[in-house]
Amino acid sequence: MSEKKKSEGDVLCIDSITGRCFWSTQEKLHSAEKLLISYIKDNASASLNKWYNILGIEPILIIGDMMKWTRYNNFSLCLNTSMTPDKRPYIHVGYKSRPDRITFEDYINS
Repeated sequence: MSEKKKSEGDVLCIDSITGRCFWSTQEKLHSAEKLLISYIKDNASASLNKWYNILGIEPILIIGDMMKWTRYNNFSLCLNTSMTPDKRPYIHVGYKSRPDRITFEDYINS
């Protein structure tokens, strides 16, 4: 489980890219989505780690900075709800487009 503490109303969330678990709500996720879209408009791209930073969860070393959404592969959430095998509700945090993966050479030169 992510280091982010559970707040009132939070439910379990599972990230489709990494399988990481964290606590949030659909409203918080949509607010974070708007922040990242705005960031991309202002900066041309945003890394997976930038997304995790907005969500308040730990970044993933190197690979999290090598995966980016740009103005050309629009960031958009695709949220679905389901139940764990032990009958706890959770939000599956999916993405309409996956982040692009930049080369290691581009990463070290950025």
